[in-house]
Amino acid sequence: MADRETPKEETLAVVEAPTNSLQVYPNPAKQSAVISYQSSVNSQQPIELVVVDVLGREVYKETSQSPILRTNLNVSQLAAGVYLVKVQDGEQKVGGRVGFQ
Repeated sequence: MADRETPKEETLAVVEAPTNSLQVYPNPAKQSAVISYQSSVNSQQPIELVVVDVLGREVYKETSQSPILRTNLNVSQLAAGVYLVKVQDGEQKVGGRVGFQ
């Protein structure tokens, strides 16, 4: 009878996905875009929202002391194209893309 190896127990690490949520809709936007963000960071630091064009030029900036940020951005005066939405929440950075028509 051959010796059998005993199965080894392995512990898997469970990494929770951050509950921070950044939403931008509609995407693409024609007249206005809603940008919302909810923080899960227990921080006293403000949340900073910045929208930049593909050349890195800042087209919108907002700072909020609240853990919930929600803004209705009028995009009708912006050139059509892809824009980057960046949120700085304490040490965390979250980003996304949105198209404006």
